[in-house]
Amino acid sequence: MNFFKSILKFLIGIIVLILIIALFLPKTVTVSSETIINQPASMVFHQSATFQDRAQWDPWMKLDPTATSESFYNEGYAGSWYTWKGDKMESGTIRIDSVHFPDYIASSIVFEDKPSKSTIEWSFKGEDTTRVTWSFTTQTTYPVNRIMMQILRNRLQSNFNDGIANFKNHLEAMPARLSRMTPVKKDTIPAMTALEAIGKASMETIGEKMGDLYAALMKEIQKQKLQITGPPYSRYKDFNEDGTITFYAGMPVDKLGKNTKIIKAVQFPAMNVLQVKHFGPYEELHYSHEQLKTFADANQFAVADETWEFYLNDPSTVSAPELETQIVIPLK
Repeated sequence: MNFFKSILKFLIGIIVLILIIALFLPKTVTVSSETIINQPASMVFHQSATFQDRAQWDPWMKLDPTATSESFYNEGYAGSWYTWKGDKMESGTIRIDSVHFPDYIASSIVFEDKPSKSTIEWSFKGEDTTRVTWSFTTQTTYPVNRIMMQILRNRLQSNFNDGIANFKNHLEAMPARLSRMTPVKKDTIPAMTALEAIGKASMETIGEKMGDLYAALMKEIQKQKLQITGPPYSRYKDFNEDGTITFYAGMPVDKLGKNTKIIKAVQFPAMNVLQVKHFGPYEELHYSHEQLKTFADANQFAVADETWEFYLNDPSTVSAPELETQIVIPLK
């Protein structure tokens, strides 16, 4: 009997000791890992916030070959999610709660459909190269969960170190794109009256040159008391041997204006066209142009020798991934 009493006292002592130790353990546990990625912050942010190729570098997916994953990108990033399920690990979902492009992402995480007091955060600092910090923070419950998190903390830290190293290697080998495009479709653009100005520039200087021409067009529109009736556009006609591009910057207006030394009043009839909508930075427009031309060739459309771009929103008011550009090739 005394033996059993001693065992009971020992067990009670162990339990009391555990409870006392748990009192002094931190309620909040944070694990983080950091690296330098040789890609711009905007690219790294976009890859993280869209969960693009996440399964290819996720350290936990590598631990469970049976695991499957799925992701969803929501416009503007907030509301996007990534979910996983496997035989060896809990199923779960990460959902983006808030972002500040291109610096910060805050997400919540749910395991087995049970809400948790855990968050995952990304921070990005830099321009051409990016210092990336990936962190996990959880609020533990007393006493068992608090003790278990301390036991598992080193393993979790190792997972985060492996994950961010995988992320760096993947992104430097396969840089992310910030852009996407809608399917190509055949459509008709209604007749249009506009003011245009011709320009010639290299790929490096075309943005600045186009800005100067639009400023001149706006000034002339106000001077002639015309009303703008649509988004600004550009027409690309000639790719010159010296590496420059000849283009026309235009602004649709309500009636035919007057010619000036550098600005021409023009009218266009209704046009049958192939078109796509490009979402993302102007620097990646060539991807959508290539897809549009590939579609035209594959489907044997006879197209004109010029391409149009309509700029549907203002780069000074939206982030680069939110830019919208309608790309059009007139049909012969």
